[in-house]
Amino acid sequence: MQSISFPIFNEINHHGILRVFELTSLPFKLVRIFSVGADAGGERGHHAHRECSQLLVCITGEITVSCEDGKSHAQYELSPATDALLIPPGIWSKQYYRVAQSSLLVLCDREFNENEYLRDYSEYISWKETS
Repeated sequence: MQSISFPIFNEINHHGILRVFELTSLPFKLVRIFSVGADAGGERGHHAHRECSQLLVCITGEITVSCEDGKSHAQYELSPATDALLIPPGIWSKQYYRVAQSSLLVLCDREFNENEYLRDYSEYISWKETS
């Protein structure tokens, strides 16, 4: 996993922040964008991708992202003030939504393809061992 920084501007006169995402700053060619939200205590993810890279950007709230590669584990705390998190293919990921109305913006380098998802953890481990 890798942190990706995008400029954040505190706009005091407008009582908020402005975050700029230039396509030239992305680590891959952007193909798909979607958003995911959940209430406090919600969990999402629980899968890996065979081929797709994803860049997770917390738009609102606080989200903990748990990532593992079959051998090691790491956790990342995301909020609107933190860097985006790049998750490459082959990483099992879970997201824990810490506060109400938390949401992620997810930028992907591939179109949706159900066949490239690994949704069963034991299947994921077997795939990691053979790839």
